[in-house]
Amino acid sequence: MLCSASHSCHGRHRTAQWLRDADCAPSLPPCRQVFTWHGVLSGVLFVASSAHAVTAISLVGLAAATGVWCGSAVLVSFTWGVTVAGDKVEHLGRAAAALALILVGVAGILASAAGSATDDKHGGTQMTSSAESLQRPDGEQA
Repeated sequence: MLCSASHSCHGRHRTAQWLRDADCAPSLPPCRQVFTWHGVLSGVLFVASSAHAVTAISLVGLAAATGVWCGSAVLVSFTWGVTVAGDKVEHLGRAAAALALILVGVAGILASAAGSATDDKHGGTQMTSSAESLQRPDGEQA
């Protein structure tokens, strides 16, 4: 397969073309890297969210923390895209309904996490490790 002579660094289909023409990947010209403050802000926010993930997991558990931060990421991405990046929303009603459903889902995750924490405090069901479940009533291992 012959490679096309013009490879664009910023073309939309650059990755797809590279995958199709894998034999000409070494001939791609190097892209010029550009420094932007959006990249710095993105890195700072990523590091902050990663650092706080440990605290979130210890407070509400892995499932609830993941559900909340994924829902939050969708809401922030949508807001950023519309307000800063200038993305256009073709169907405002549908977009609002989708965002409302995401918020309802996050609220459901938090309500579920709060309910399981209440169960644990009042002697409800608790997760046990496999070693604990194999223990006999007299304290010996099975």
